[in-house]
Amino acid sequence: MVGRQGLERLEPLGGVLTSDPASVSWGSNRLDVFARGSDNALWHKWWDTTGWHGWERLGGYLISGPAASSCAAGHIDVFVLGGDGAAYQMGYSGTWAPWQRLGGQWTFDPAAVCPSGATAASLFARGPGGDPWWTAVPGS
Repeated sequence: MVGRQGLERLEPLGGVLTSDPASVSWGSNRLDVFARGSDNALWHKWWDTTGWHGWERLGGYLISGPAASSCAAGHIDVFVLGGDGAAYQMGYSGTWAPWQRLGGQWTFDPAAVCPSGATAASLFARGPGGDPWWTAVPGS
């Protein structure tokens, strides 16, 4: 259980979110946060040794909150559900790649993880019948 001393360090990050945030770290002194904004686009904010940087709009039309994972230093994969219910992925390795449609019909916010030593992220979400689905995302 977290003691009260942990909550005294809460720091507002600004912005207006319409989903729960997702966070990931791809190395020491780096933290990335993603969320759906009031425009239904993906927004990104990051922290490094110089402090927090402003929100950056990454676009898309989201019907879910995001999920994020990192399989290597300097690399991030972000997953969302698009307006058509399909999963989409956007990767970062120095610059942001365009959105890639992964397909499927998902009905709830995705979750993602990159198992230790893996080179592909695992994506989890709930399917149209309410049952859980999993897929590995190669090249992520």
